[in-house]
Amino acid sequence: MKVFRRFLLPVLVYLVVSGCGDDKGTSSQDNLVPSVLVASWTLTSGTVNGVQVPLATMLGWESRTTHAVFVIAAAGTYGYYEKDNDSAVVWQDSGAFGVSGSTFTLSGGQIPIDGGQWSVSGTKLTLTMFESGYTFVILARRPG
Repeated sequence: MKVFRRFLLPVLVYLVVSGCGDDKGTSSQDNLVPSVLVASWTLTSGTVNGVQVPLATMLGWESRTTHAVFVIAAAGTYGYYEKDNDSAVVWQDSGAFGVSGSTFTLSGGQIPIDGGQWSVSGTKLTLTMFESGYTFVILARRPG
């Protein structure tokens, strides 16, 4: 499972911090994360090359992990939290965002990453990344 975490967690982080979406009118300052992304996102599903893959497998969760939350803050920080049934944190990562237009950079966490595509529709976030011939898609939802 650690092999999956080393490979697919960076993919998730890459997806969350990357952007090619339309962020016009969503941020009051150029260096802040667009407000449409600022939320606590609960991961709901994922695919690899269009095939549904359990998040636990994609992200290499510990056996007691039941869900994961990705928190994106306007000030340019993120937190990733894998949690158990009681919402106790099983594993976590955090770091800083850099923003330039629709491009995001992640630093200070497990692995520095930049690039990717994102879109938000209502309370749903779709994150897509293309890597080594694979297309990874992670879906997440925020309260609302």
